[in-house]
Amino acid sequence: MNKKEFIDRLYISLYNISEEEKREIIMDYEEHFQIGIERGLSEEEISKKLGSPEQIAKQFKYNSLVNKAEERATPINIL
Repeated sequence: MNKKEFIDRLYISLYNISEEEKREIIMDYEEHFQIGIERGLSEEEISKKLGSPEQIAKQFKYNSLVNKAEERATPINIL
């Protein structure tokens, strides 16, 4: 998959994340592509090395939920 396809799939998969966080995440992954291209990799090779955009989004959403729960430590959030 090329850079545009990867970024589009990642953006769509980050549906429960704030727009500000999405922008930061997308910028980070655009940077990964830029660095990879500078090292002579194709967009397809870079996207393969980065992994599934959907799995990446799941990890970010999980981390976001954990961070929110830690900020608001209630018995329900702790469970």
